[in-house]
Amino acid sequence: MQDALLAAGTHLGTFRGDGRVDSWLVRMVANACYRMHRGRKNDAKLHTTEFDVASVEATPELAAARHELGETLGSALLELQPRDRAIVVLSDVEGYKANQIAEKLDMTHGSVRTRLSRARKKLREVLVERGVGVAVDG
Repeated sequence: MQDALLAAGTHLGTFRGDGRVDSWLVRMVANACYRMHRGRKNDAKLHTTEFDVASVEATPELAAARHELGETLGSALLELQPRDRAIVVLSDVEGYKANQIAEKLDMTHGSVRTRLSRARKKLREVLVERGVGVAVDG
């Protein structure tokens, strides 16, 4: 979660504003989780040791809201089953198609689509339950 929040803070200037900030943050968290899953969590090149946290536009309220949102997103992702979490990350973060995910995870195309739909629904329910009104792809 810390790596995802640091990446979000570092790359905030690259956010184009095409979508919602919370959807962008979900991708950052999922990318960090996927990197850890692939065993790259100890790769020193992926971790920033020096960074500027302060921003001219940032306020304490905004920083607190971002922190809270990040924690909520991280815990919502952790509520998914590991295989479902992998399917969501591969699809929504890495951009793989269902047939590619099926091949990678040794599943059928239909199973991937069903599990992806159910996982997105579960994420929506958890986030709405926690008071975060977000649009989860799907």
